[in-house]
Amino acid sequence: MTLDTDYVLGTHDEEIARLGIQHQVWRSHMLDAWARAGMTRGSRVVDFGAGPGYATRDAAEIVGPRGQVTAIERSPYFLGPPSHFPRTHRL
Repeated sequence: MTLDTDYVLGTHDEEIARLGIQHQVWRSHMLDAWARAGMTRGSRVVDFGAGPGYATRDAAEIVGPRGQVTAIERSPYFLGPPSHFPRTHRL
């Protein structure tokens, strides 16, 4: 497998849309877990397997400008410009 084909569900536009829907379904549970884990303003976070960055964006909103979120993703397609996110979070 190559980096472009080793994602079972792919990295195409339809998969990004599916991941966005999945993120919305689980978002409240994820945010609750992060709060219980102690993620707050100023936290430093690593998002391994960040995909298109939906959770990365939420983490950036939580940690704010004094915090740091490092997103790690190996798919070149997911690493492209985050055109589906506003530039307000410096992503």
